[in-house]
Amino acid sequence: MKKVLALLLTFVMVFSVLAACGPKETDPTSPPTTTKAPTESGETTPVDPEPTEPVVEVKPDVPEDRYDAIATPRTGNNATSPLVVSTGTLDGKFSPFFATSAYDVDVAGMTQLGLLHYNKDGAPEAGINSPSFAYEYKQDVKGDTSVYTFVLKNGIPFSDGVIMSAKDVLFSMYVLADPLYDGSSTFYTMKIQGIGEYRLQTSKDVIEKVESMLEAGIDADDEGNVTYNPAAGVSEADQEAFWAPLNDLGVEYAQEIIDYVNAAYPAYIGSDYFPGYEEEDVVGNANMEAAFGMVMWGFGDLDDDGNLVDALGNVHNLPEDTVDAQLYWDVLLEDLGYNLADVDEENAGDAEFQQRLMDTFILGYGQIEGGVPDITGITTGTVVSDDGVEREYVEIVLDGVDPTAIFKLGVSVVPQHYYTDGYAGETNAQGVDVGNKDFIAHLKPKNDNPVGAGPYVFEEYKDNVVTYSPNESFLLGSPRIHTFRYKEISLGAELDSLKTDEVHYADPSASTTIINDITSGEGDYEKLQYTLVDNDGYGYIGIQGQAIPELEVRTALARAMNCQLAVDDYYGEL
Repeated sequence: MKKVLALLLTFVMVFSVLAACGPKETDPTSPPTTTKAPTESGETTPVDPEPTEPVVEVKPDVPEDRYDAIATPRTGNNATSPLVVSTGTLDGKFSPFFATSAYDVDVAGMTQLGLLHYNKDGAPEAGINSPSFAYEYKQDVKGDTSVYTFVLKNGIPFSDGVIMSAKDVLFSMYVLADPLYDGSSTFYTMKIQGIGEYRLQTSKDVIEKVESMLEAGIDADDEGNVTYNPAAGVSEADQEAFWAPLNDLGVEYAQEIIDYVNAAYPAYIGSDYFPGYEEEDVVGNANMEAAFGMVMWGFGDLDDDGNLVDALGNVHNLPEDTVDAQLYWDVLLEDLGYNLADVDEENAGDAEFQQRLMDTFILGYGQIEGGVPDITGITTGTVVSDDGVEREYVEIVLDGVDPTAIFKLGVSVVPQHYYTDGYAGETNAQGVDVGNKDFIAHLKPKNDNPVGAGPYVFEEYKDNVVTYSPNESFLLGSPRIHTFRYKEISLGAELDSLKTDEVHYADPSASTTIINDITSGEGDYEKLQYTLVDNDGYGYIGIQGQAIPELEVRTALARAMNCQLAVDDYYGEL
């Protein structure tokens, strides 16, 4: 789809790259004067200091020509008028760890500095003129491993003045890899050496056993009893222990689907999805709630008499017959051919099914006494760069080759001192308390006040508006615009918000009508300009099986549609 990137006050877009200021350089301090202990008269005698190595000044790795708003104050609208940008509905989780919506990620992102920067083409970048903590990086393939080395910039402060270091990079990565981390990041899924052992707090041998058992999988005998297939290199006792909780976990899994459906879709009761019943017939009736959960998830349907026909063809009289999570699990498992990878796809809770099996087994049988304190594939140290300056580095070793890894490794580098401040428990060398729910809980109250080394400082979220002040120490320099705001605008109201001066920048969907109105420059459109941007995506027409159960009819309808006509009508002359 194409989008219009419209803005009102074009002169304020000096905002552009936010180029500008960093910490002021300080002169090296003189060595202290050494004295003898006081004599009986109370006088002291100066002593010549021992010869010392000359103090080497470590200069911040920032552009020399960056803008400094303290030395050269902003003027005009850049100093007095906030730049207001539209955003969608916010969840209030403005955290680089726990943000769940793209809009919340944007809000947090204004305060953050990533290990890498990704340019407008999506390519990773590092360097003095790049908004990244990495001074440079390289990737080497060594045998069957990939080694990423990130050399870090010297002297870059967070917005509170504390200098960033490798420990903040490690802290950020270790939180994302914590056994109890429950945010949306998939950092822990990378094949970093030792990350599996760390996240599961077990040995590599145990992980290999679990993977072998999951690969072997399960089946059913002639009587329908679930059996497990022999796994290579795993004892019979371990296999029995691993598969023992299968049914109990499956019933929990099915119940989560039931609970989710009944919480999210009660409005569909009485529709073509679940005809013949009213909401009061379902809510509070366990049999009906389970039946509704099965139908809405595609594991059953209602016949003309209002009875449940499950995915295996069994008929259950409603509401008298028992329809519960146990029945749901039995039907789901058999209908999916006992394929646990497919079972994972039906997840409505916090974890996929195979992950639950793995976690349960390791918790009971495979955890290492004393835990796994480190991720072996993440190390740090110092190195002298080509310019003769010593800098810290972080090295990450992955098994195999992962083309997507470079895009997952550019994490936001958050201040360890800020996020751990006030934590009463003990933390390890990386600043985390591994697998402790209290530690993860301690991080979450900071969701509404993110701190980092980005171009702006979060001030408040009030009345659907997020307000920032400038981070005058931002490594590329002071932001050109003093005050920046995000304002929540309802979907579809973006253009009106521009015309009424409510916001200065928005991204409504483009149409030839909107483009022509802006181009004409009449009335409220006179002050608008636009840029067309390609938006990768796709559209589709869905035909619900509940409404049209015959596959042949659905196929005929789909083939009768002129897709090119729909495409041409959608894009028009854009």
